[in-house]
Amino acid sequence: MNKTKTILAATVAAFAVSGMAKADSEYNVDGFTVLANNWQYNWSTVFARAVFSGFNIAGDFKASTVSIGNNWISETDGSTRILNQQTQLADLGSTTKGPLTNVGGNVDLSAATICNNASMTTGHSGKVSIDNVQKCNTTDPFAVVGLAGNSIGGNIDLSATTIANNVSVDAQTAGAWFGNTQANPANVYAAVEVDLNNVGGDVNATVAAVGNNATFKTKFTP
Repeated sequence: MNKTKTILAATVAAFAVSGMAKADSEYNVDGFTVLANNWQYNWSTVFARAVFSGFNIAGDFKASTVSIGNNWISETDGSTRILNQQTQLADLGSTTKGPLTNVGGNVDLSAATICNNASMTTGHSGKVSIDNVQKCNTTDPFAVVGLAGNSIGGNIDLSATTIANNVSVDAQTAGAWFGNTQANPANVYAAVEVDLNNVGGDVNATVAAVGNNATFKTKFTP
């Protein structure tokens, strides 16, 4: 899995989400058939932690943690106007770690942390206008994966991803305007800590720490 796929995959299985919203509505104002306004502010800490200890496991072992301060998913069809503002004001982080001994299968461990995440998709439309503002006003978001492994029969896959602000826009439109502001004053940490002995398969470790990430894609099919 490359770095880009790792970043985007971190948004999929968010089971430790503080603020989450989804828009799928239809209006007709100022020539826009869809209007969506999203304001998310999170003042509380968000932590996901999985600590394990395993011995004599015949099959595979998998563990993952995900922490997201604010999450916004918008799926619209028609001319769309979106205003999105997300602010994370408290600490957040994810930890997945522990010892494993005598595992017959594969080991898959991951941790992912995102201050603010937004995904916006529009169907066929004459015009799209999107304003995105994301601020990660917190102290050192982190993702840590740790493994002390002995006698692992299969492959080992380890992944730690931390992103302050992430936005993805996929618009099918004849005309578009995108405004994007992402601010992150904090340090961003991701780490994989490993101590291994007697591994029968491959070992893959991926670490990604990103301050701000933005992906904009437009296409139009008449």
